[in-house]
Amino acid sequence: MLLHYDEKSNAFILQKEDLSVLEWEVALEADGVERLGSPCLINENICSTTYKIDYGEAGLEWVLDFNTGLDDKIEITSVIRNIGVKPVSLGKAYICKAIDISGFGQPEEDIVQLMVPLGQHLRDVQAVKSPDSCRESGVKILLYNRDRQEAALVGFSSFQRALTRVVYEYDDQVGIKNLAAYSDFAGFDLLPGGTTETEKFVFACGADPYHLLEDWADSVAAVYHPRFIRQPALGWGGGAWVRGNAGESTEEIAVGNVEAINKRLNGFGFEYCWISIANLEGGNPGDWLSWNRGNLPSGSEKLIEELSLRGFKLGLWCGPFYVSSALESLVEELKAKDALLKGTDGELLVVRPKWAHGDAGKLPPERRPKLYALDPSHPDNLKFILKVFKAYRKWGVRYYMLDFLEAGAGNISRFPYPEHYDRSKIAGPEVYTTFLQEIRQAAGEDTFILGSTGPTVHNVGLMDAIRTGNDFGEGRPINPNSFFYPASYVINNMEFWTGAQWALANQASSYYTHGKLYQNDAGNVLTVDKPIPLSQARINATIHALTGSSSMLGDDIRHISEGRLELIKKTLPRSPIAAFPVDLFDRCNGTCPSVFHRKIDMPWGSYDVVASYNFSRQPKELKLDLGRLKLDPDKQYLVWEFWNEEYVGRISGALQLHLPPLTVQVYRLTEYVGHPVVLATDMHLLMGEMELPQVNWDKQNIVLSGRAVRPAGEEGSIFIHAPDNLCVRNTGDCYISKDARDNTLVIRVKLDFTSGDGNWRIAFEPLSEVLDMNKLDLA
Repeated sequence: MLLHYDEKSNAFILQKEDLSVLEWEVALEADGVERLGSPCLINENICSTTYKIDYGEAGLEWVLDFNTGLDDKIEITSVIRNIGVKPVSLGKAYICKAIDISGFGQPEEDIVQLMVPLGQHLRDVQAVKSPDSCRESGVKILLYNRDRQEAALVGFSSFQRALTRVVYEYDDQVGIKNLAAYSDFAGFDLLPGGTTETEKFVFACGADPYHLLEDWADSVAAVYHPRFIRQPALGWGGGAWVRGNAGESTEEIAVGNVEAINKRLNGFGFEYCWISIANLEGGNPGDWLSWNRGNLPSGSEKLIEELSLRGFKLGLWCGPFYVSSALESLVEELKAKDALLKGTDGELLVVRPKWAHGDAGKLPPERRPKLYALDPSHPDNLKFILKVFKAYRKWGVRYYMLDFLEAGAGNISRFPYPEHYDRSKIAGPEVYTTFLQEIRQAAGEDTFILGSTGPTVHNVGLMDAIRTGNDFGEGRPINPNSFFYPASYVINNMEFWTGAQWALANQASSYYTHGKLYQNDAGNVLTVDKPIPLSQARINATIHALTGSSSMLGDDIRHISEGRLELIKKTLPRSPIAAFPVDLFDRCNGTCPSVFHRKIDMPWGSYDVVASYNFSRQPKELKLDLGRLKLDPDKQYLVWEFWNEEYVGRISGALQLHLPPLTVQVYRLTEYVGHPVVLATDMHLLMGEMELPQVNWDKQNIVLSGRAVRPAGEEGSIFIHAPDNLCVRNTGDCYISKDARDNTLVIRVKLDFTSGDGNWRIAFEPLSEVLDMNKLDLA
């Protein structure tokens, strides 16, 4: 792409193949005044161009470097320097202002957008022309013209220091207008002789919106080089049913479930026992080093010892910015130090008017405490949180859910604050991330940290996983005045905030950050026990198995039925790879993507897994072109459906899906190659990736063999397809059926893992030779 500055229009113009792609100005807010300025070219070569803008009256200069040597992408980095003699208060630095993007599409065209909203709210693809669609995005916005199949991404690939925003207006006559992107320094004082960088801007265009999203995530990873635990965390959290039981302490329930996991799910990789907020005396955030002896009577040291003896590590909940008003002496101490955030009215910022979790949820609503927020920039608060997490580490805590991060996120989220203590740090991202860095350091790199209810991408490099969705699969204590009351779990509403649909929509719209910036925690809590309808339980299990993310079990493993326990096993071990949302950009404004795809490459071969969901109360018919799975539509594929344990048949061109209401179907597609192949297994939803490390085809001896791996004591089956010109020699080792449609064989091999791995071997011979021998015998 070519870039030049046009003095007549005072605008930068970006061209691709002689067509204007983008036209924009730059502007800088300084001391409350927006200033445009005239860029002056100071350096130019094949791949980059540098301009400087002098704001003499403000005592500033702004140097912008344009990287134009990238295919279909431009990156802009810039530095603002104070060349004056007094501090300058910086506001918004518009890298792009009043962008002309009219060439991208007209109002009558079908253009959709994908934004980065605040927190764990529903993230869906939206029609730009819809009046309900957002016009402001944190970090970036992706636009996709579905008529032309053209996409553009506008935003930032760095964002942990200054607030970033991409905004636009929409007019029914002209479409998108006044698209702008800026870094907001929020009144940060740039001292004489000082410099500050803006966040790194990126504009990219192309035919494939998925590629633009994935390339953006790669660019962010190149900036921050995040280190995080890539293996999904598996543990027990309970909460769906057991917290409603009378007569048992949280400690008895937790230890009992850990013992049950070791008996009933041994070898499946569970290592954490997450007790949520049960450890806090009175359920009061801020009193982090207290211990609730009513819930956990043995104390922290004894409980952690008991868990360790059983191979588990303790996990806790923490809202690190929260301070409960019930902690009166602490609140007074913090007020005296000016260490609590205040609102625009000068009063303490109330981030939760009535706290209803933990023991506080048992109080009448009028007696429930309110929650304030620590000033994350205050040095005493930094020392305090460091002390807390160092103590937790010494105790042996190795898993955290850091929740309600919005409380200290300032302008990134929904609680902006007008003032903060340390003015050398920029309000919002820099203050927020500096605080969380203290937690990350004290917790230790071997500790798994999950972030929730606040910023998402801003946590890159600070956490191992980010809750991308809702409270999927969670229950609540049976307390009066709660929505769940008098129950602990909600069923039969996929759109409810603990239901599957919201979680799946957010998984789809954030798929590109998974495994690159952190783990996307889309599954959250896996709950499958009765009275959840079996079809819904299968949906829950499928989402967990295909998200590549962590799971805390929500059921009481001591009492769960064997049939429902098997659903959990079919998600384990957990693959760290997330399924790809095939129809993400087919849908918009509240309609959830429904087709997810995994291409699975093994040393012994490759195959494809497709999950299709129907959240409607009506049957759904869907024709999925194989080209959308990047499969050759002219080739033939063998299809198996997991939940119905059904050989669907041989297909080419397209996969015809027939989904009953409120169900999921999971298909395995294997290329037809004219010799026996593995069709599927019934042990894991990915049907081979996690349980079949070895499969061998011996063409010369006509033998298909392999090795299956499951925990000791498990059982399972492998299903094999053979063409109609072969028969099985060792018939006593398997169950053999003939498909009446084409006379091919579908063979079940039953495996028992009592004594170790499941080695299996099926020998074949040509059917014609057997028939000839039979004729000779008859003669």
